[in-house]
Amino acid sequence: MKIIDNLQITIKNIHVRFEDSINQKFSWGFCLDKIEINTTDAAGINRCFVDRTNESNKNEPMRKILLISNAGLYWNANETIFLEN
Repeated sequence: MKIIDNLQITIKNIHVRFEDSINQKFSWGFCLDKIEINTTDAAGINRCFVDRTNESNKNEPMRKILLISNAGLYWNANETIFLEN
């Protein structure tokens, strides 16, 4: 339970792209600089370690915060440069 309560996830530098170079000549995708998931305090501001096995914290809910940095989507209906040529 301690591991799940305090699990932190960080993913950086994602770029997913789909291309159709045969039929309609388009591309779309998304870019993401960083996504983080952390355990927070009751105010939801500060990262913290939670031990719900202690009697004083036994009934505390799990609190997580999700931070997304520099996310973007794109669609190019008239693509001329493809990764596969």
